Amino acid sequence: MPLIGFGAAIALLSRTQLAINIGLFLAGALLGFRCHSLFTTAMAFVPNAADHLFLAGPISLIAAGLLLIVPSFIRHWFAPVAALIVGAMLAQMISLTDPTIDNWNVSLAGVGLGLWVIVTTSLCVRSFYQDWFPIGARIVGSWFLAIGLLYGGAAFAVRPMLPSLHDEKLMTPPPANALPDVSTDPSGPSPEELPAQP
Repeated sequence: MPLIGFGAAIALLSRTQLAINIGLFLAGALLGFRCHSLFTTAMAFVPNAADHLFLAGPISLIAAGLLLIVPSFIRHWFAPVAALIVGAMLAQMISLTDPTIDNWNVSLAGVGLGLWVIVTTSLCVRSFYQDWFPIGARIVGSWFLAIGLLYGGAAFAVRPMLPSLHDEKLMTPPPANALPDVSTDPSGPSPEELPAQP
């Protein structure tokens, strides 16, 4: 989703700026792979960060959303920053979900797929461009921004601790002799316990 938003945003720029930002995206991905351990260490203070891929997704959504929302004259200056952020966060997600160890084929495949999504989205937007696209970009960008903030804020919500099974405050089952009218003997009642015949 952040890659689609980023591709749509840079499609609203000129061809030269489009090519430059794609190059910056690749540079950001390379920087993200190089600084993977530094990023995870810096984000370790966030509660439940490991469960949310260290917020790489929300950060990308916020960057792509802002790039879609800002006016056109600001988008020209903010696009390089967003390209570096989106590329670096893609590298973090690839590194965190890579089942192999030091296998660059998986990393290259992930970056290649991300680049394909961005280029395809940009070419489609530029090929079918309409005058209302900038307005639609701001609407979609607001959705991206809201999703990123909600998803990122969910990581800060600490789950309540469940009570332990050995907690004395929990209700304990009643003893077997708590019901005097019920016999717990599997062989049945004794003859003395049987009611007398009338």
